Order: sequence, then structure tokens, then C-alpha cells
Amino acid sequence: MKVIKWLDEHFEEVLLVSLLAIISCVELMQVVARNVPFFPALTWAEELCRFAWIATVFMSIPYTIRTCTALRVTALIDIIPWKLRNIFDVAVDAVTAVLMAFLTVNAVTVFQRVLESGETSPAMVWPMWIMYLFVLVGFALGALRAVQMCVIHIKNINVEPANTVEEQAKQELEAEKRNAEKQEQVHEADVIASAFTNGRSDA
Repeated sequence: MKVIKWLDEHFEEVLLVSLLAIISCVELMQVVARNVPFFPALTWAEELCRFAWIATVFMSIPYTIRTCTALRVTALIDIIPWKLRNIFDVAVDAVTAVLMAFLTVNAVTVFQRVLESGETSPAMVWPMWIMYLFVLVGFALGALRAVQMCVIHIKNINVEPANTVEEQAKQELEAEKRNAEKQEQVHEADVIASAFTNGRSDA
């Protein structure tokens, strides 16, 4: 339960930070290689950084959906009543889930074609399907996150939203944490009750 909770809250964050750390380290090594005579040239550095940047683009899709930080125009949304705003959020989540699912299906087709082609990258000679795997995973996670946010917004459809997107996302995350803690407490109580019942049966 704790592992699933951690993955729900931090999976995309850890992956994005790791990719950015790789880009920073490789770029720093490239600068050193260009200015230190005895340092070997990094012919693969530019390609690796390019692949990592592309990966961050697609892995940021589920992250922005989950944290409600995607770029959006809210001029109209801000002036309508909050109940209609909540309904609109559910509709947006549903459309996003359908769109992400459609892109996932097409990404699977492209991924299979690249996998069958055996194409490799020119500098690192890595299989190109590795790059397209990030595309597939990004769209698939985006679909899952959109469904998750749709469920969360349906549960909170009668709750007045916060003033800002950041406060709203924080409010939803805290609500999810409280629900997870309640479920964990119920599960622990069931385990204790089951153990007590089994103990009495054995006696």
C-alpha cells in the first residue's frame, strides 16, 4: 500500500528529476571534454541529451495532468459558478483520457514498427525503440492519470475548489492522502480482527 502511494505521488517526479540530472551531468562532461586536451571526446553526449529531453517532454504529460499544472486558459472558467467549474473539470478529464488512450493505441503501432525495423541511433547505436518506449509510456500514463483525476473530481464535485490551480491540486492530494490513510486503517483493523477470530477458533 505504501509503495503504491509513493508511486502515485512521486513516480513522474523522480523520473523527470533523474533525466534532468543526466542531462546536466553529461553536458558538464561535454564542456570539460572540449576544454581539457587529454579528456576523450564524447561523441554520444549530444544524442543522449537530445533523447533525454524528448523523454522529459512525454513523461511530463502524466505529471502535469496529475498535478493540474498543464497550461490552460481560465478566463472563462474563472467567471462561471464553482459547481459548473467542477463539472467542466470532469468533462475535461474525460476528454483528456479519451485523447490519451487514442494516442496510446497509435503509439503502440509506431512502437511495433520501430521494434521490427531494428533501427539504431547513429551515435550511441542504441535501439530506437527505447526512445519510442518513452512516447508510449508517457501517453499510457497520461491516460491513467486522466482517469484518476476524473474519479477525484467526481468525488469532489460538491466541494468548492480552491482559489488557484496550485491550491486545488494540493487540496486534492491531501484528500487522496486522507482516503489512503483511512483505507490503510480499515485494512489493519480487519487484519487484527481476523487474527483475533482465528485465535479464538484455535482455542
